[in-house]
Amino acid sequence: MTFKHSPIHTLASLLLLMSINTVCAAKTLNVNPQDNLQQVLDSTSAGDKVVLERGNYYGNFILNASIEISGETGAIIDAKGKGHALIVNQANSYVHHLGIRNWGEDLTTMDAAIFVAKAASNTVIESNQLQGGGFGIWLDATPNASVISNKITGNKELRSTDRGNGIHLYFVRDALIKNNQISQTRDGIYIESSNQSKLINNKIDDLRYGIHYMYSYNNTCLLYTSPSP
Repeated sequence: MTFKHSPIHTLASLLLLMSINTVCAAKTLNVNPQDNLQQVLDSTSAGDKVVLERGNYYGNFILNASIEISGETGAIIDAKGKGHALIVNQANSYVHHLGIRNWGEDLTTMDAAIFVAKAASNTVIESNQLQGGGFGIWLDATPNASVISNKITGNKELRSTDRGNGIHLYFVRDALIKNNQISQTRDGIYIESSNQSKLINNKIDDLRYGIHYMYSYNNTCLLYTSPSP
């Protein structure tokens, strides 16, 4: 008896094979401070993982593929006082467990430790430690971003009005901002023309305004509660 494959079954088989090949092709790249980090990032493809070993990585870096980037304890990106430390340009990116410091302090150019561009939908920024004078995390018209469990500390040597906000949402929809610790920035979370976002259990102190809304609607805010003694 001869079995014939229908066009639908053939298409399904091809899609499954393509999915398997994509998964198999994904790679993990371990980077040390002697490597050229931007060259490594430029060599990545969707699904790859980049792991920074302990040490300092000086410069300004860009993610142009949908990858995961993380750091071992003591891995620090240092932007040397200029510009964005890390720009995320692609959807479904995952940035976690990085130390980032010393990015730019120019508020007119939105200098940020992590700048998430419009195209980078569904990006997750999680468990990073950020310390610097500009904006901590800037979401730029980015839909469905998640910012979870980051610690953001501003530069107390600057006047409050000269510091960036901890987390800044600009024309954002459906963001999740959860379990972050923010201190010594200008405002903790600034929500500008952004709708339907959820702010849950963020700890915000030692700054101007904790949460600052401008032209934003239908957002949910659940306040931080201290753990029981």
